[in-house]
Amino acid sequence: MKSTILTATAVLALAVAPLALASGTMAPKPMMAKKTMTAKQRAWAMHHRMWVMKVQRALDKAGAHLKADGYWGPMTMAAVRSFQKSHGLKVTGHLDHATLAKLGLWHKGWMKKKAPVKK
Repeated sequence: MKSTILTATAVLALAVAPLALASGTMAPKPMMAKKTMTAKQRAWAMHHRMWVMKVQRALDKAGAHLKADGYWGPMTMAAVRSFQKSHGLKVTGHLDHATLAKLGLWHKGWMKKKAPVKK
């Protein structure tokens, strides 16, 4: 009885998944299994995704026409390359200090000395 219910549930989930994807109620990207991640790993993953979204929003504001989804993929890397090229920076596709400074995302923790406070 129990296996019949589980089988029916699995079949129903597989049947409904394409509809849920089409309607936007399911995430289009595969999620990592939450049971295998510790709380610290989940917190880091969420922090990383929020940082990527912040970078994507800054690139979009700079004219990249990029959707801020929190996933670092080929479109985000291409937008970074394009941004670097248009601002005369070394074109790597990666976020270096100069690129972050041009995007306005410079992080004070990356500096060895504290920046002078403007009064």
